[in-house]
Amino acid sequence: MRLGMALRVVLAAVAVAAVVAAGVPVQAIDGRGKYDVFGSGSVRCNQWERSRQLKDSTSDRDAQWVAGYITAYNRWVHKGRSIMPDSDPEALFAMVDRFCGENPLDTLSGAVESLVLDLKGR
Repeated sequence: MRLGMALRVVLAAVAVAAVVAAGVPVQAIDGRGKYDVFGSGSVRCNQWERSRQLKDSTSDRDAQWVAGYITAYNRWVHKGRSIMPDSDPEALFAMVDRFCGENPLDTLSGAVESLVLDLKGR
């Protein structure tokens, strides 16, 4: 039950972030565009890279956070089936890998937000 509640909290946070990425004003954001990030979204990209190389349980948890973010974006913001060109989660994770390789001090939420903005521009 605890995992289900945590997942709901993460998905709620992801939905808020997705709405922000779409440019819709949300009260939870302060005047500087800052908002709280829950779960793996606060993980630094260099930590993402390390856990992906080790293929440990942290990598699985973080990958599920990324997938949940995109799922929430698709559900609440995107005007089609998916913002992703195909439904391959490994392609999604490879995009995050590239961003994180270039921006090791950024966060996982920053990586996925950047990915969404990039995909919206296509």
